[in-house]
Amino acid sequence: MRALPEQPFPGSVPRIVGTGEQARQQRGDALLRHAPEMTVKIRLARFGRRNAPFYNIVVAHARTARNSKPLEVIGTYDPIPKADPYDDSGRLHKDIKLDTLRAKYWIGVGAQPTDTTWRLLSMVGILEPKHRNQQPRTAPELPADIRQGS
Repeated sequence: MRALPEQPFPGSVPRIVGTGEQARQQRGDALLRHAPEMTVKIRLARFGRRNAPFYNIVVAHARTARNSKPLEVIGTYDPIPKADPYDDSGRLHKDIKLDTLRAKYWIGVGAQPTDTTWRLLSMVGILEPKHRNQQPRTAPELPADIRQGS
């Protein structure tokens, strides 16, 4: 039987050998060495069924798959408008449930929200909205010879 090498690929995380406190210490050191390279994002993970989406607002490493296991689920977003049971006006609303303390914590430690989650977090009041150009559109100026010819 052939022994496994300590590091099978250059730059890979070293194998954890042993049990108990020694293994936990090695595992922690390996994670700390690789942690600064990873960007943490606040993004949406899609669930639900076809034509009926439902999203979890998650904190995950930027390079992981969309629906992979996140670091933390901080809320949910239901984009399908529904009637509010507490409002008799008949207006429809989209449901956003969010743990604001955890969202503020993750933003404080450097998590970067995607554009969509930035919009959701600004609706809740955690972030300032990203404004588009607020200047009114005007028609381009026509050359003088074309203006006088009409």
